[in-house]
Amino acid sequence: MRKLIAILVVFALAAGAAFAQAEFSAGGAAKTTLFSANSESDDFGTNIESWFWISAGKTNDEGTMGAKGGISINTVDMTWNDDPAGNDIWFYAWWQPIEYIFVKLGKIGQDGKYWAGADILAWGFQSNDLLVSPAFNYYNGFAGGLMGDGHGFMDHGLGDTHAAQLSFTNIADILTINTGFVLGNDFYNDAAEGSPLIDTLAVQAVVEIPDVGQLAVGFKNAAEGDPINLYLQYKMGLTDDMKIEVGANLGFDNDSNLEPLKAGIGFGYGSPWGDDFWLTARIGLQFGMADGDDHAIVGLGITPSYDLGIFRVYVPIDIAIYQPAGGGDALFAWGFNPYIRKQMGGLEMWTGFYVYNGAQWGLTEANAEEVTFAYQLGFLWAW
Repeated sequence: MRKLIAILVVFALAAGAAFAQAEFSAGGAAKTTLFSANSESDDFGTNIESWFWISAGKTNDEGTMGAKGGISINTVDMTWNDDPAGNDIWFYAWWQPIEYIFVKLGKIGQDGKYWAGADILAWGFQSNDLLVSPAFNYYNGFAGGLMGDGHGFMDHGLGDTHAAQLSFTNIADILTINTGFVLGNDFYNDAAEGSPLIDTLAVQAVVEIPDVGQLAVGFKNAAEGDPINLYLQYKMGLTDDMKIEVGANLGFDNDSNLEPLKAGIGFGYGSPWGDDFWLTARIGLQFGMADGDDHAIVGLGITPSYDLGIFRVYVPIDIAIYQPAGGGDALFAWGFNPYIRKQMGGLEMWTGFYVYNGAQWGLTEANAEEVTFAYQLGFLWAW
């Protein structure tokens, strides 16, 4: 830890004298489940969750160097939540001495730059900041938790504080090469003898050609014992209003055994920020590739949305089918989540209900017949 802090402090002090443009922001979110019920229980539930954050940063006049840090606090039922995803203190510093080189140290996933990931298969499926606030343990994957957020697309895995990024940008006006790694215990903890210097290594080449699209090829070697993953993904705009994205991911372990093949396809029409009608649709596929693993998962999600003037209506619908390895009865997952969104200056409000079967994060044969209903109200504000 001392080594990393020393590097970041020196980096920040070296840049501090040249910094002129200050950036401050703060905000928060609150969500209450006014009513929830489950078909297998006579109990009714309510709760209140909230999340508050503040950040500050500076960039020098030339726009070649900067630093930013922040803190977020998570509460459940107005008491401190020990969930580390909601409580966080983060910092990063970056340096771009010339157009073709970008260096970043600290929390690489915060305000990420140059990496290519999923859009419609991830946050863009509903484009709802409240749903993805880390305090709320959000779930944006397919029904039943059978396939996750960003299915088939590369997640560089560099969201931890102890990470570094080196990118070579704008090569021949079309190519960017990203490299990044999470620093292992041996780097920031002098007592951790024998632990790896680098826990996760990620490499991605991104080619962007006007009127053709964005093609990305990636590789991620996670912590020792975890599978090595390869990624191929493509995005393009079909027209001014329509876009598509396609991603595929295949991994293998240290014994060369293949991990499941994952693929995702996304389609978008319009924008929730300017068009009356907006639509996203996604397909997820997963097939077992190892010997004896012939399981299959197929998922479909769609979010039609329309601006009625006084508020915008969203109607997300998700289904997924899971065929276990070796045969057996298939499991069917579904979710229905209509809600409205109202923006009032710096304040946004969502309210609606969510109905789904099984468990939101893990459908099994034991819970597939359960049905859960929840009515929620949420607010998000920022300045």
